[in-house]
Amino acid sequence: MRKNLFLMLIIGLSAFVFSTTASAQQKFTVSLNGVQENPPVNSPGGGSCVLTLDTAETQITLSCTYSGLGSNASDAHIHTNGPVGVNGPVLFNLTGASGTGGTLTLAPTAVTPAQVADLRAKRWYVNIHTTNFSGGEI
Repeated sequence: MRKNLFLMLIIGLSAFVFSTTASAQQKFTVSLNGVQENPPVNSPGGGSCVLTLDTAETQITLSCTYSGLGSNASDAHIHTNGPVGVNGPVLFNLTGASGTGGTLTLAPTAVTPAQVADLRAKRWYVNIHTTNFSGGEI
């Protein structure tokens, strides 16, 4: 009897842990530098971003920090993949691009299941455009 009760308790706790883990927000992190640009850019700048996918997998938010750009930031985006050697189309515009260092954000934004699948497949990228590199510096 005690063995069955113990087994049922373990199964119940395992199901609880799995259900709480499966419903947690998911975070994706990325580093930014000029080598990743297309074509590569010799930039002293760098940065990092954290994208958060909500528990329902219907909204994302993004926060990036960057510094050391060779010229002032003029724009920033999340792109999806294009053909090899070609920059992909813009998915989402980021706010806060200015100066040679700062913070970029994306307020809670709706995403589709297909976009979530592309995000998980690493088909998205972030880039920051500057006055010297209009196609993207990092």
